[in-house]
Amino acid sequence: MERDYSAEIRVGHAAELLVEAELLLKGIVPIRVTHKYPYDLIVPSTVPLFVRVQVKAVSEPRMDGPMPGAYQWSLRKGKGRVPYLATDLEVFCLVALDIRRLAWRTVASLTKAQGVITTLNMREKDFDEYTEWPYPIIEAE
Repeated sequence: MERDYSAEIRVGHAAELLVEAELLLKGIVPIRVTHKYPYDLIVPSTVPLFVRVQVKAVSEPRMDGPMPGAYQWSLRKGKGRVPYLATDLEVFCLVALDIRRLAWRTVASLTKAQGVITTLNMREKDFDEYTEWPYPIIEAE
């Protein structure tokens, strides 16, 4: 079956807008970046000065695989399926569009000896543990 890349782009764009709205409602003003970088947003902070955020989205949970009913994200760069380096960004924002939930996961928490993990599974109840923005906030004036 052929993949529908236009649908994937819409899902990704919807997730990025949802993340931007969430940050704005918290008083954080994100900055969009062009698609040539391995992250989608830059968020002003204090330490580090800027936090690079990569938004990853899924539209529904998977009913197959190791955790049926869980959400599964590929933590790889675009269509090339290249793994992220721990130096590429600071945070993944994992979005489940069907339930409009976000999970903020630091790259440090997803890095093992061999590098950043490439697949992550989470159940709906697991989102509660990762709802808070993980860095100091510089509020919008």
